[in-house]
Amino acid sequence: MTKTQGDRGACARWGTCMSGCPEGAKGSFDVAMRPATLAAGATLITEARVREVTVDKAGLANGATWIDAAGREHPRPPRP
Repeated sequence: MTKTQGDRGACARWGTCMSGCPEGAKGSFDVAMRPATLAAGATLITEARVREVTVDKAGLANGATWIDAAGREHPRPPRP
């Protein structure tokens, strides 16, 4: 069972999940996570793969090393 979450409605069982949900219930990353993540200050880097996620002493993610489309590695220093 689904429920309304933020500005996305609950699933009304339209059966159009792959082509677009009239209720906005689809939970894919681009609609469910990306807007709030960017609003919280995250940096979105396209055409990249994460090689390593760094974590703090509490085990929470605080940085990442990523590889761009040309294969260059970019270390992202851990945030305090």
